[in-house]
Amino acid sequence: MTRFDESELGERRGLPVTEFLYTLDQIAHVLGMSASSLPLAVHFEGLIGRKQGPFSEKKMRAINIIPWELLDAPEWRVQESELIRYMADRKLVIYERRFR
Repeated sequence: MTRFDESELGERRGLPVTEFLYTLDQIAHVLGMSASSLPLAVHFEGLIGRKQGPFSEKKMRAINIIPWELLDAPEWRVQESELIRYMADRKLVIYERRFR
């Protein structure tokens, strides 16, 4: 096995494999952007009261993890696979390093 296989690890350990969710601050830090310019690169999915229009492949998809009943302020997260897709689309080099 040359590449890390998360599904195999989950089967061996008996743990569910979940995808990491980045905060918008973490995304801004990874991409070297300011937090104020980041909303131009993010498609906020499920935003009530505001139409985002169709999803653009040029943007990252962010999801709100707070239930709408408890919503004071949305907590936006971006999935790791979405960040990797966004970076690869912009020809940014991605290095994966896993420890065993």
